[in-house]
Amino acid sequence: MIELDILLLDSRDASAEALDEHGLSASTLARLGDNPSAARRQQLVLGRRLLALAASRVLGSAISAGQVIEGDAGYPHFALDEPLFGNLSHSGPWLAAVVCRQGRIGIDLELARTRDVHALAKRAFDPLDAALVCHAANKTMAQKLFLAGWTLREAGYKAGLRSSVVGAPAVLTADGQAASKYAQLLTQSVLRDGMAGQLQLAIVAPFPIHARLTSLGSL
Repeated sequence: MIELDILLLDSRDASAEALDEHGLSASTLARLGDNPSAARRQQLVLGRRLLALAASRVLGSAISAGQVIEGDAGYPHFALDEPLFGNLSHSGPWLAAVVCRQGRIGIDLELARTRDVHALAKRAFDPLDAALVCHAANKTMAQKLFLAGWTLREAGYKAGLRSSVVGAPAVLTADGQAASKYAQLLTQSVLRDGMAGQLQLAIVAPFPIHARLTSLGSL
């Protein structure tokens, strides 16, 4: 069983130093140049710094954000002599990163918010997963099942275990748990500005994993 540590950051807690674009790789700087949105630029910068921190913890030695390189498919990777695999996700102000040595992994993060989960499930899920959402006992359970299904699909696609986020195969069991034995769901309750919310995370890999969540106070 591979132990993985997911780093979770609220971008509103990021320091000015973390938001500085200095020291990023040339490929990341080029990508930043293609993104005029200040919010998107901040997300890119913090994501690369968060990945570098996650890599440093795995390797036990300092990895700089300049060693995080942009990939052709939009997924960043590391300019290192040894293989190292990482993945990022974001939702609202939240970012999550995970890194491991063993192989490709996928992570997805979703912030619970009001939406028509019945319509979304019918459009994006396979019939079995969609039925679980649409026939849920109440709105709270429907949203919980939708978030579980969506994050597992996204994470599975990123891990290379699905050809598409939408459609078959199903990712949920009849009782709403992750269908894959190599997938894990984590839920984090958050409180900010007097507002309570919930984050749903899914992590998927082609090997047995156990993941824990580490919330960072700042970066």
